[in-house]
Amino acid sequence: MPLPGPISAVGLPALRDYRLGDVTFTLRQAEVAPRTSETDTQQVRLRLSNHQRTDANFWDSSFRLIVDGAPVAPAGGLNEVVPGQAAKDADVTLVIPHGSRGATLKITHANDSTAIPLQLTAPH
Repeated sequence: MPLPGPISAVGLPALRDYRLGDVTFTLRQAEVAPRTSETDTQQVRLRLSNHQRTDANFWDSSFRLIVDGAPVAPAGGLNEVVPGQAAKDADVTLVIPHGSRGATLKITHANDSTAIPLQLTAPH
């Protein structure tokens, strides 16, 4: 579902695939759009590829966005199951302070985690 207002693409790193245990998270796209005068909405489209035979959870609990040193929990309600040997795309939705320039997306799955730097606004 598109976000209201002008949408800005988020600068993604060259590395887009992150293997954590028996799953791979792939960054597909990210956007930031105004929400209020004080906040923006960031949407990150990810693919979870499940390499194991059993189901894997694809949910908000796996993600935090670190903005100005503070972790922000997703606000979109992602709670999906990806069957074994399958893949699914979904959006992680976060509310962030308006005008944030950079952040780090932290992904945790099982006992593994990774931190991915994101450029939220174009440099001037």
